[in-house]
Amino acid sequence: MTALAFDNVSASYGGTPVLHNVAATIRAGAVTGLVGPNGAGKTTLLRLAIRWLKSDAGAISVLDRPLAEWSAQALARAVSYLPQEADAHWPIGATELVALGRMPYRRPLAPPSREDTRIVQEMLAQCDAAEFAERRMDELSAGERARVLLARALAVQAPILLADEPAAYLDPAHQLRLMELLRAEAVRGTAVVVTLHDLSLASRFCDEVIVLHEGAVAVQAEPALALDDAHLEKIFGVRAIRVDGIVVPQERSAP
Repeated sequence: MTALAFDNVSASYGGTPVLHNVAATIRAGAVTGLVGPNGAGKTTLLRLAIRWLKSDAGAISVLDRPLAEWSAQALARAVSYLPQEADAHWPIGATELVALGRMPYRRPLAPPSREDTRIVQEMLAQCDAAEFAERRMDELSAGERARVLLARALAVQAPILLADEPAAYLDPAHQLRLMELLRAEAVRGTAVVVTLHDLSLASRFCDEVIVLHEGAVAVQAEPALALDDAHLEKIFGVRAIRVDGIVVPQERSAP
């Protein structure tokens, strides 16, 4: 099932083109990696899907419905978004922040339900963040905040999860834990899109990879094809070796 689709979508910031005729589909029950050099348009593509940015042309559909037809609350239940910034220096407790992920299911000003509380505690535990439950976000390190923010995104329990560079602030062990959690979400049927700069993680954990280059889709395919030698050299400017199918960049392909 196609959970999210971009049909010849173009977008710009302040008149500067960022994306050009992007066509891509995101499957339910799969982890789709979104990779590309800095400035390729990865974050822009995710923001279009949650209406943080309006496209200049093309069409976007969510769960087979045009994006424009979704109410704000329904879209918040359908698509969970984890932004790339872990700079959440807010004087708010970690538990309270994760509980914000349950807001689309509550009436205005209504307190969290028993089910909300259960889900919040479960997501904190899954993200190895239960030890921070009673601490404030502005007391946590960047990596600790990243784990709490992931718990908030998972607490939405949306059929589509968009995670923008969630591994950026994590140590290697928690990067692996993060990708295991995203894979588990996909096994439950969630359509997971994750932007990554670590091609090793993309090749190991993603079912499919979309490579963006200069604002356009260069390729969408299984990792072995999307991250083959030709694409690595042309788009990323690197040469790599492969260990059990995992891409390990070794050197720059050009000075």
